[in-house]
Amino acid sequence: MFQYIDCFVTDSGRDYVKDLIKNGARSAAQVAELQSITGYFYKIQDSVEFSIQGKMVQAFEEYLNSNYTPVDLTTSFNSYLQAFYNRHAYPEKFVFLKSGITQTLQLVSDVSRYIAAVRQQGEESEAVGLLFEEFIRICAAINFDKIYEKFASPGFHDVFVADYLLRIQNRENLGRLGQIVAIIDGHVAMAAATRKNSFVFPEIIDQDERKIEIHDLYHPFLAKPVKNDFSLKKGSNLLFLTGPNMAGKTTYMKSLGIALILAHVGMGVPAAAMQFSVVDQLFLQLTVHDDIRQGVSSFYREILQIRRIVELLQSGRRLMVIIDEIFKGTNVTDALECSKTVINGFARFSEQFFLISSHLYELQPHLAGSANVQFRCFAAKPAAGRLSFSYKLQDGVSDVRIGTRILAEAGITSFLNKE
Repeated sequence: MFQYIDCFVTDSGRDYVKDLIKNGARSAAQVAELQSITGYFYKIQDSVEFSIQGKMVQAFEEYLNSNYTPVDLTTSFNSYLQAFYNRHAYPEKFVFLKSGITQTLQLVSDVSRYIAAVRQQGEESEAVGLLFEEFIRICAAINFDKIYEKFASPGFHDVFVADYLLRIQNRENLGRLGQIVAIIDGHVAMAAATRKNSFVFPEIIDQDERKIEIHDLYHPFLAKPVKNDFSLKKGSNLLFLTGPNMAGKTTYMKSLGIALILAHVGMGVPAAAMQFSVVDQLFLQLTVHDDIRQGVSSFYREILQIRRIVELLQSGRRLMVIIDEIFKGTNVTDALECSKTVINGFARFSEQFFLISSHLYELQPHLAGSANVQFRCFAAKPAAGRLSFSYKLQDGVSDVRIGTRILAEAGITSFLNKE
C-alpha cells in the first residue's frame, strides 16, 4: 500500500510518513492538524510545485552527519593555518565539505523560494503557517545571508569557516530544517497521492460519538472495484461477517484497514465519504502462521493475539480490531466454542470497534442475543453452471458452502473418482 501512494521526492519525507503510520496513537486534534497540512497542499498543488531534488536533500544529510573533524575557529591565527593544512593534506575532505555546504545553501534557498511562492497563494492553514515560520526563524538564527555572502566566491578559509558555523555551531538547527523539509515533502506527497487516486478527505468527528461510517469503500488496487458501505458506532460496535471463499470478505477487510490507516495520517481515503472517531490502535489479523522454531502452533498464536487485544482493552486504549476467519487454526468444535466466548466478550466493549469474519454461520444464534452485533455477509449463487459473486455486502448470515463445488470445477473430483 505504501508503494501505491509513494509520491515522495525525498527519502526523509518517505520515512516521515512511515513513522506516522507506525506510531499511530494520536489525539483527534493531532489527526486534524495532519489533515489540515495535507489538505492545504492539496488545494495549492496545481499552482505551486515542490521542486526540491531528492539528491540535494541526500547530499545535505550526508554533509550534516559527516564525521570530518572541523577546523578549530576559537583562535583566528590557528584557523588560517589549519585551513591551509587541511586544504592541501586532505583534498577529498575539502571537496566534500565545499560540495555539502553548496548543496545545503541551495536547499535552503529553494525551500525559502517555495515557501514564498506558497504564501502568495493566500492564507495558509495554521499548522502550515507555524511550520513555515519556524523554518524562516531558524534560517535567520543561523544567519544564512552572511554565509551566502561569503560563499559567493569562497576561498579555502571561507569553506572551513562556513563548515564550522553550520556543522558545529548550528548542527541542531540544521537538523530541524531537514525535519521540516521532510514534513513538507511528506504532506505534499500525501496530497499528490490523494489527488492522483481521487481519494476523499474523511471527516473527523467528536470522540464521544464513537463512530466509523464509510460510504462506497473500495480497495484501491482493483481496476474496477465493487464499492460497499461500512458502519460501526457505540452500541452497534461489532460486525460479524460471513460468506464463502472468494466472495470478497478479505478484500473488504483490507479496504477498511487501508482507509483507517490513511485517515489517521491525515490523507484522503478510497471511498465516497467517511466519518470516523480516532482510534489509538488498529489491530489487523488476516493470516496466522505457526512457528516451528518456537514450537508454537497457528492456533496458539491466535490465542496469544487475542490475549494481546484483551490487554489493550483493559488498558483503556481505543481500538479497531479486524480479524479474518477467527480461530481458523483449530477444529470446528473448538473454533465454535472459542469464537462464541471471544465475540460475545468483545461486543460488550461498546465503545470499541470490531470487524470479525468467519465461515462458521452456526455462530449466528449464539451471537444474536447481543444488540451490539451486526450480521453482514457476502453471497454467492450458481449462474450458467458456475458460481457467481456480486461482491456486494448484504444483511444477514451466509450459509453457502462452495468447497466441493470449487474442487469439482478445478477438475480434481472427476480425476480422483476415476476407476
